[in-house]
Amino acid sequence: MTETNASTATAAQFTPLSDYADLDGSLLLANDSFEGIDMPGGEGNLSNAGRAGTGARET
Repeated sequence: MTETNASTATAAQFTPLSDYADLDGSLLLANDSFEGIDMPGGEGNLSNAGRAGTGARET
């Protein structure tokens, strides 16, 4: 299943409550209309988003 960075950033807020989260679907999109959390090496880091809320914004 693919999702935009907007939904990935939102779902990432709940990852501390889960054992496993598959949130890399936005990496499969050629044209994602949102910037979300950075995922270098496939690991998201919410602490460096630099934006309030989920950290997602429309591009």
